[in-house]
Amino acid sequence: MGAGFGTPFGPGGHGMQPTAPAPTPTSTFDSSAYAGAAGVTGVAQDPYNGNNPNDMPSKYGINFDERGPKSAAPEDVDAYVRDNYGYLAGFLDIPDVGNILRDAAINKWSPGKLYGAISATDWWKSTSAAARTWTQLANEDPAEARRLVAQTAATVTNRAQSLGLGLSGAAIGSIASMATKNGWTDSQMVDHLMGQVNWQQIQAGDLTAKRDEVLAIGADYLVGVDASTAQNYAMRIASGEMTESGVKSAMLKQAKARFGWMADELDQGITVKDFLEPVRQTISRELGVANESIDLMDSKWLKMVETRGEDGKMRAATLDEAMLTARRDPMFNNTQKAKEMTTSLNGTLTKMFGKR
Repeated sequence: MGAGFGTPFGPGGHGMQPTAPAPTPTSTFDSSAYAGAAGVTGVAQDPYNGNNPNDMPSKYGINFDERGPKSAAPEDVDAYVRDNYGYLAGFLDIPDVGNILRDAAINKWSPGKLYGAISATDWWKSTSAAARTWTQLANEDPAEARRLVAQTAATVTNRAQSLGLGLSGAAIGSIASMATKNGWTDSQMVDHLMGQVNWQQIQAGDLTAKRDEVLAIGADYLVGVDASTAQNYAMRIASGEMTESGVKSAMLKQAKARFGWMADELDQGITVKDFLEPVRQTISRELGVANESIDLMDSKWLKMVETRGEDGKMRAATLDEAMLTARRDPMFNNTQKAKEMTTSLNGTLTKMFGKR
């Protein structure tokens, strides 16, 4: 390239090569971190490569004298930065960094001074290393940048579909670009996808499966779980914030508070539903109804399966107690068993007392 402005690179002044990207600085823009990296090998201690800064290329329309630039149209400075500053030219549109690049070019800054100034900006401090590296790649090798975004888009599509999210191509592309630029992990991607969840439009997938699992755990412990709570738990499980075991522990705690009389059994891993199942089946047989139709979270049925003992403490009803309670229910009068019992009783009375 022509002489005049200071370029932070060696001969040629072009940034990283796609085959060996430069390492990402951590906290400061330290030129030594780039030593040996492709495209910035041998950062010039003399940014002008020994050329006379007064010999400005005529195509940039800029002239220097010993006191500094005599004329430097903004568009000419920008053109020179783009031609000589490699991937750093991609930062021209960032106000504080762009101004530093222009000052560095016009005022013949050394690479060390340029790096120090950029690393001191609020933009540098608030922008992740991954995002800075992405800007470098997007400027130096746009084809590779597009390939990486497309690769990420495929991952986003698969993850969204597994969750049951029907995202548009535009939404997937936007998420893929952000994920690639910022170097998101899988959990960060999922967290972002959680923000796209619309339970009114969700399709069958991991989220609906987790929601149903939460509802089932609640039913096992006779803990009422509304739709909103189940959805919230499902999203927290999908994002890794919570586990199924965590949900079960929360339900167990509530169950022990409600059914303290079976705390020992609950601690052994038996659910409330399992513990009361024999009593439930007895009621089902007596009333001639399907076992699954007896919802123990309904007070009508719950009062049939638990009772207060002589000591005043609540306990599970015995099978005989459940049978007698069921037979006192009006539903029992319409059952086949009730009719058979009535016929049998009439027959017995007839034999005992004869016809009248």
